[in-house]
Amino acid sequence: MKLYADHPARRARQMTADLLALLIVFATEVRERVLRLRAPGEGLVDAGGRLSGTFDSAATADDVPLGPDGHDLLALRALVTQPLSRLASAGPVGAGRRTGDPETVAGLATRELRKLGLHPPAS
Repeated sequence: MKLYADHPARRARQMTADLLALLIVFATEVRERVLRLRAPGEGLVDAGGRLSGTFDSAATADDVPLGPDGHDLLALRALVTQPLSRLASAGPVGAGRRTGDPETVAGLATRELRKLGLHPPAS
């Protein structure tokens, strides 16, 4: 069984048509796979937008009392996220945080709030 014609011009047209059909099938399959992979990414974008909105509304809150637990959590976060050079310039913050020194904890909390773009509440 012959797949293509004997005449060279007709055989070239048949092969070109077959190649074009294969390209269309391949392109359609690639497009479908890309669209399937896109769905999880869109979900992440939506979740990020909702999270951003939450942070935006939290950033506009003024005079929210932090209380001792909030200061302590912010101080811990500062110890974990602030650059070591910045922490070293603040003195013995690790020991002060462990002993519960109020000045050290408040200083660390203030550093972390400023890093987040927030103003510390007035004392």
